[in-house]
Amino acid sequence: MWRSASGSPILEILRWRRRIRSQEIEANRLARDWLIDPEALRPFVTATEPYFSRERVIAFAEDQGRHPGIVVGRLQHEEVIPWKNLRELLVGVADYLERWIDRVGPGG
Repeated sequence: MWRSASGSPILEILRWRRRIRSQEIEANRLARDWLIDPEALRPFVTATEPYFSRERVIAFAEDQGRHPGIVVGRLQHEEVIPWKNLRELLVGVADYLERWIDRVGPGG
């Protein structure tokens, strides 16, 4: 059986998982900040909360060059607005992503 310098394969697996997790967290942060500039989001939230109207979210999204659903998702994820609010601005993406899904087996 393979052993690391520490002699414990379990410790090596845990270290590897920790490295992967920290890379995933960093990738998520970079994607989050690429989609919506945090320097633009902060003043929008400060000026708008606690009443995020459909119109204000759409205007901010247009200013950022993003779909309003991206803004709503970010506000929901950061718990600025409840998950039930502004759901009409969200759209399903499964149809758009269908061609990017890996297929295994016949036809895939």
